[in-house]
Amino acid sequence: MKGIALFRRPTTRALALLLFVLVLALGVLAAGIELVIAPRPPPDVAARPPVTKALTSHLVLVVIDGLRHELAVDAEVMPHLAARMARDASGEIWASPVSMTSSAVLTYATGQRGDIDQIVNNETGRPVEYDHLVRNAKRAGLVTAFTGDRAWLKMFGDSWDRSHPDPYGVGIEVDYNAEIFEAAEGFLREPPRPNFAVFHFVTPDHQAHAYGTTSERYRAHIHAFDGELDALLSSIPSDTTVFVTSDHGSTDTGTHGSDTPIQRRSPLLAYGPGIAAGRKEPRRLEQIDLAGTMAVLLGVSIPAESRGHALVEWLELPDETRALVACDDLERLATYAAASGLDAELVREARGACEPKAPRARVEAAQRAASALDTALTESGVTGSRYGFFVPLVGIVGALVIAWGALGLRVRRHLGVGSLLGLGVIAVAVALTYGVELLPGDVPNGVRIVLYVVANGALLYGIVRPRRASAFLDRAALWGAVLVPGLVVVTPTRVTQAEGFAVAAVIALFAITVGLPRARDPHAPGWFRALARPRVGLTVALLLAFVPLSYQEADFLPKLLRTDLTWMFVAAVASMALFALERHFVDPKARPGLTALAFAGAVASFYFRRTAPAPVCLALWIGTGLATVWLARRAPRSVVELVGLASYAWVSRDYELPVLLASYVLAGAVGDAFGRDLARDGEHTAVRPSAILAIVTFLFGWTFVQRIGVQGGVDFVHMDWGAGAFREGNVSMLRVGAGIGYKHLLARGSILFAVLVALPRRYRDWVARGILVAEAARVATQVSTLYLCRASFWTAMRVIGDAPHALIAVLAAAIAHLVVVRDEERQLRTESGAPTSQPVGAEEAQ
Repeated sequence: MKGIALFRRPTTRALALLLFVLVLALGVLAAGIELVIAPRPPPDVAARPPVTKALTSHLVLVVIDGLRHELAVDAEVMPHLAARMARDASGEIWASPVSMTSSAVLTYATGQRGDIDQIVNNETGRPVEYDHLVRNAKRAGLVTAFTGDRAWLKMFGDSWDRSHPDPYGVGIEVDYNAEIFEAAEGFLREPPRPNFAVFHFVTPDHQAHAYGTTSERYRAHIHAFDGELDALLSSIPSDTTVFVTSDHGSTDTGTHGSDTPIQRRSPLLAYGPGIAAGRKEPRRLEQIDLAGTMAVLLGVSIPAESRGHALVEWLELPDETRALVACDDLERLATYAAASGLDAELVREARGACEPKAPRARVEAAQRAASALDTALTESGVTGSRYGFFVPLVGIVGALVIAWGALGLRVRRHLGVGSLLGLGVIAVAVALTYGVELLPGDVPNGVRIVLYVVANGALLYGIVRPRRASAFLDRAALWGAVLVPGLVVVTPTRVTQAEGFAVAAVIALFAITVGLPRARDPHAPGWFRALARPRVGLTVALLLAFVPLSYQEADFLPKLLRTDLTWMFVAAVASMALFALERHFVDPKARPGLTALAFAGAVASFYFRRTAPAPVCLALWIGTGLATVWLARRAPRSVVELVGLASYAWVSRDYELPVLLASYVLAGAVGDAFGRDLARDGEHTAVRPSAILAIVTFLFGWTFVQRIGVQGGVDFVHMDWGAGAFREGNVSMLRVGAGIGYKHLLARGSILFAVLVALPRRYRDWVARGILVAEAARVATQVSTLYLCRASFWTAMRVIGDAPHALIAVLAAAIAHLVVVRDEERQLRTESGAPTSQPVGAEEAQ
């Protein structure tokens, strides 16, 4: 009985809800995504024996991680490699649409295209199930060796005779090129000399992630690397065939992973025995073709499930032999395609491409047929695990449990109808996403535009007729929630980016000028007088500064700040100084000495995180976080904010701080406006659903926009993979993940805090519960969309990038809900001298 009585306490229920959210988030992250996008098991296809003798006794594959094609041929950036590209056989080769390292490693050895599952596998890694080049080489009695990226060890670990992987960890600022060069040179001079060797240099990609490919630091690094690489290539014996390439390209900011040309275009250089000297490839090559090409050169079986086609025109072969290899490889691919369930007529047509004709014509026909089969295999889609349906089921049930747990005492009469409405909106949104993706040509874009205009009619009506909109939301709160925030919550990521900003900006402007609309409000201030308020100008300026985040996918900051680290550092420190000054004047309890000390600590954290030893950085990161919690009830708010900023600074990138601080200042200004406006209603006025829905919508939209700014872009590839590493090489992915999660949790939490703390008590609890339900609905929408639309590259990739943030958002909302409920209970005990079993306002709601 005591246990039941204890669970009736609001704080206990809120804590239980937080634990449920935490378990749900960890479960979805640990297994959910992989269950939905897991690749299908490979069909049972036997490898075909080689049809020619080996063309070389030794082959070396050199991979320069993240090197895009235009830099490889730029004589000012990489003079030695550019000269070799001009002299020897070379071309432009494209990575698969998922332009990730693990995807490329899979492709090099198997000829398979890395699919959406490689987004997860890039950081976890697992042995491949496909037939692969490394195993075939070893079975043929060849010696195999690799040095560099650990993906080669994770995927093909039992097939290497010699190996020297990268130092364990993901510290992206660490340069360990020298270690990999030394290991590569050791393979060349120490017996047994490998017949097939891979030298994969990861540091160039890490430097691009850390500093951007247009920065002086990256250019200096890649220029020096070019000289070291040339020395290594010059030391390779002349009886060795050499391929030099990159696993993918990169943007100016060093990101990759998406299906865009700049992230897929890579260089390809080849020379040595078996290579047609000086060939300049006029067409775009595909990365999937390398596995078969290297297998032919080594005289081993081409990987049975390869989707590529050997580049026979690059091989030094007689025309008839070249055609024999091309047609035999096409037959292998057709066998695999048939075993994969591809249309029998298409497979039969492909096999007929090599009917008797001139050798060159057979080669060209085989290339076209192989390309058609690869396209058809791509269109067959991602099947996922047969247990994948559990993921949306768990997401939906989890969202319902969260909604019932958060609102059960408040609106229990409406839970059934509300749940059905919520599920209906999610179902319609996912169905539209799925249906629009399947439409041909440019029709999807046209449909999206129409839906965008129609959906925004509600927002436009709210702007033009605010009092009528307010009256509707007060009168029909459940139906109103379907519109705001409902329609924003269920939108696809790129639409949420624009809509989140739009609704947040509209609500913010209303809040700081004329206030939240009321059905009847004879004393509402006019627009002209409201514009004279001192914080209005600041809010408008900040909204204008955030406009690029509403439509650009990345690169929001001016190019000078993105490429010049000094100016970025100055801008970050200046934003911190302005923030400290603004908060000092806003906080009535601020003390100049304490504020100055806290500001100095924040700047010191920001400065020393780039130079201090990793153990010191780690200790101070955790220490300042704990200090923020401890000071929350013991120090002026301005001091707590600056100490929290110091904690964030330890895991930040320079450009994040201006975004974080600007978003927080705007949220604080809007939150204060909410508080002042709602205080006019008086303690005895009924709580207005329209106000609650407006504030929840603002919080959802503004935290979403802030997340994109802090991350540096819409997609997961912009995440800070060096967070928490502090330049260490031996860093676990768990620590980096903790750093990424911490910064985004703190950033979103700061927005919730800035608004909730300013609201009257009777609104604070409602809003905390409302944002928790909204974020839970977002999780349900995301996992449902991923399951049903997983065959669509962009939809699946965007959901995979957005889903972790949705889980962080619901966790931040659950923490805020617990804090609010706990404070409510403490205040009620103080006022009444006895514990309470339900929060303030429950009677009104029932």
